[in-house]
Amino acid sequence: MILDATKAGKHFADGKAIADGKAINDSMFGRSQLNIGEFSSYGFIASFKYIADGGQIFPPKDSCTIVIASPYTGDQEGIFEGEVYDCTVHSAGIDYNISSIKFRMRGVSSR
Repeated sequence: MILDATKAGKHFADGKAIADGKAINDSMFGRSQLNIGEFSSYGFIASFKYIADGGQIFPPKDSCTIVIASPYTGDQEGIFEGEVYDCTVHSAGIDYNISSIKFRMRGVSSR
């Protein structure tokens, strides 16, 4: 899972340019720039992708709601946590439903 969300609160991961004409799918292929953290009429903009075991990338099919309880700070003692709600991801005719996933990470990403 790859998630980029910079603020606490409700985020919107847009798969089909529903919000303000920008979508994760379009940003993956260089057709538009996704402004992570920018406020839209649907909530803060986030990027969310599911990566299958073989490396295939699945962006949201339509849109997903992500709630960030504690944003990533880059601090060794910082905590990044939140939840992904009912989210259908899609790639090459394959759909997966990701629902009620809670995540929590302490410290700094290894990337």
